[in-house]
Amino acid sequence: MSDDAELRAMRAEMDVVNRDLCDALQRRARLVQKIARHKRALGLPMIDTARERSMLDGLLQAPGEGFGHDELARVFTQLLACYRDLCVRTGNAL
Repeated sequence: MSDDAELRAMRAEMDVVNRDLCDALQRRARLVQKIARHKRALGLPMIDTARERSMLDGLLQAPGEGFGHDELARVFTQLLACYRDLCVRTGNAL
């Protein structure tokens, strides 16, 4: 492992970003489950493809610097699938 101070600083920053990302994903998972329970109580279907498409379109309008449109689309499409699986696994699916 390198003893370069700049590299250590960037890795430390990456560790913070990774922790923030993990925290955000877990916070979103809890919210997804809460929404699923509420939708079940209302008799609504768990999956709303129009909402998912609208959400993705909004996120991908101006992706910013880093990942391009296609990469972000893949990431968010996979995340949505994981959150659906979570709802099924935890019994929050219709």
